Amino acid sequence: MHRLLKTILFFVLLITSNAIQAYDFVVNGIFFKKIDSKTVEVTYENARSSFGRSVYSSDYSGNIFIPSTIAFGTDNYTVVSIGDHAFSSCNYLSSVVIPSTVRTIGEEAFSDCKSMKSVKIPNSVLNIGKSAFAGSGITSFSVPNLLKVIKENTFKDCP
Repeated sequence: MHRLLKTILFFVLLITSNAIQAYDFVVNGIFFKKIDSKTVEVTYENARSSFGRSVYSSDYSGNIFIPSTIAFGTDNYTVVSIGDHAFSSCNYLSSVVIPSTVRTIGEEAFSDCKSMKSVKIPNSVLNIGKSAFAGSGITSFSVPNLLKVIKENTFKDCP
């Protein structure tokens, strides 16, 4: 019986704290994931499962400037997306400068960023994912000229 309890506890711990690296490389403290050989998206540091729910984590804080292009090794990449959950729950994130190369802002990309009060979305953004700014401190928002899709709950529970 004691052995069975140890085995069950081991699997519970494995399931509730299984960390998954979500990025391919880091440049100037920003995590990037390759989309293809020429483009990348900003992403989060890691994800873990906690009681059947995914928890995303990064330590982004302060003012973040995302460049339009980055070099890593011998390759150059264009930043075209803010990925799903990229800045999710970054409570000390004040602002993010999004480059004009970004076309998509993913699901919950800035959700629960309580310190973010405003964001300027460049005109290049065509799609904003579900709950992208939900629960954040956003009180001001500029709508991009070319915006085609804005999913549900984008600003849910904002002030």
